[in-house]
Amino acid sequence: MNTLLDSNILIYSLNKGSQYYGKATKVLSSGKGFCIAEQNIVETYRVITSDKQFTDQVYTPSKAWKQLNIITKNVPVLFKYETTVEILQDLVLRYKLVSYQIYDASLVALMLENGVSEIYTHNDKDFRRFKEIKVTNPFK
Repeated sequence: MNTLLDSNILIYSLNKGSQYYGKATKVLSSGKGFCIAEQNIVETYRVITSDKQFTDQVYTPSKAWKQLNIITKNVPVLFKYETTVEILQDLVLRYKLVSYQIYDASLVALMLENGVSEIYTHNDKDFRRFKEIKVTNPFK
């Protein structure tokens, strides 16, 4: 469990109309030691139940949870500790982060707290600033 999957990987794997669907499902089924964060579950739910962002096949709450439960049965979920906030504070101050950048920093703090060294994401540019982790974009 050395690699965290970002929310976009989960979202693409649930959107058959996405150009990234095939690669995202391949990543999920690869058997590599992936994990996700509680934050990824929340972010994925928000997108797949939004008719503004998920226009092809908006999920109902029950269908969304059914799909998320399938994912979490196969991919361990990391939760924050009290000390994760201290790591987050250090990252925010070190990199002078503001506004929405806090969400990426929160994932990185959780990764560092749990000894996870790599993130798979389509938004690789958002995570490149963090020298503490390896960033992989499986769609390139």
